[in-house]
Amino acid sequence: MAASLDRRGGRVDLERCTGGHFDTDELRAGRRAVPLADIIWARLDMFDRQRAHTRMLTLRFGAEGGPRASVRLRGRTGQTLPAAVTDVVAEIIRRSSIVVPSTPNDPGGRFARYNFPGSLGRSDVLEVVLNPPTIDDPAPVLIS
Repeated sequence: MAASLDRRGGRVDLERCTGGHFDTDELRAGRRAVPLADIIWARLDMFDRQRAHTRMLTLRFGAEGGPRASVRLRGRTGQTLPAAVTDVVAEIIRRSSIVVPSTPNDPGGRFARYNFPGSLGRSDVLEVVLNPPTIDDPAPVLIS
């Protein structure tokens, strides 16, 4: 088993993942498995709660046409992931091939921030997983 993930409500729930080993280099969601290198996209959804002075962050990532996963990096009261889950998510990201999407009209990705709001590259995703920004930190993505 690679990163074995529990399914709840039709989505992969990394928060319930207790860790795992990465012998097979796969992301497994129920019966579906995809090599970690096939994970190519990541999107960060942010919701700033000004009255409560908190920022909610949800990371979604997956393979094209394959399993998708989501994990709440920062909850509505400011809580973050347990260290064991953070380690699993970080290792998945390290072994992935996540890139910011591009279009033929913008092959260099100069306007990717506007064309694909919320999308991040692998190094940016890893930074957000390891250090989820608070409401006082600058937003790592364009808020859509």
